Amino acid sequence: MSGNCKVLLVGYEGFSRYWPNPAGELVMDLDGENILGCTVESQTLPVSLDEVKVGLPKMLKDATIALGVGLDPKATIPRLETAAVNIAHFVIPDVSGNRVEVEEILPGEPLTLPTGLPYGKIYKRCKDRNLPLRIGLGTGTYLCNTMAYILHYWSSKTSKPAGFIHIPPDTQTTMRIGEEGGIPRWLLREVLHCIIETILEELHS
Repeated sequence: MSGNCKVLLVGYEGFSRYWPNPAGELVMDLDGENILGCTVESQTLPVSLDEVKVGLPKMLKDATIALGVGLDPKATIPRLETAAVNIAHFVIPDVSGNRVEVEEILPGEPLTLPTGLPYGKIYKRCKDRNLPLRIGLGTGTYLCNTMAYILHYWSSKTSKPAGFIHIPPDTQTTMRIGEEGGIPRWLLREVLHCIIETILEELHS
């Protein structure tokens, strides 16, 4: 890969009792790393519909590949999402106080868009490495779906790989909020490395 190769990782900032958000912490852990000749640039966004719709497209400008990371508090292992819908719909307000009912994220665009990632090859590679990963069918209609839809749309227009992964809380987070379970942060980092390496190798081939 050339020196201009950039892997954009985007996570979310805090919400509800998840301050800080483990998704944002995870992506920042990889900031500046070199993976197969590509530099990782990590960014975070507030859990805000307006902030994501305005901020994410700007971040994508110079990216070679892009991966969004969001927290699913009920998940037990990471989940690579394969589709997103052009609908924002949530009655629990985001951090900006927005409540939205059946609003198009990108007006006039397709209702659903598939991931721009080689999810089958990613799943097989991570499974071969004994890393925890599931394949998901959708991201709901809250802010993770908004990020995923914009990433999938960008991928469809640029032919560059982009997609979204949900992670469960890590053990640091579950201990902080007084719950059991969680996945070690180092293991989540290994999953992200596996995903990124597979995408880059696919590009190289």
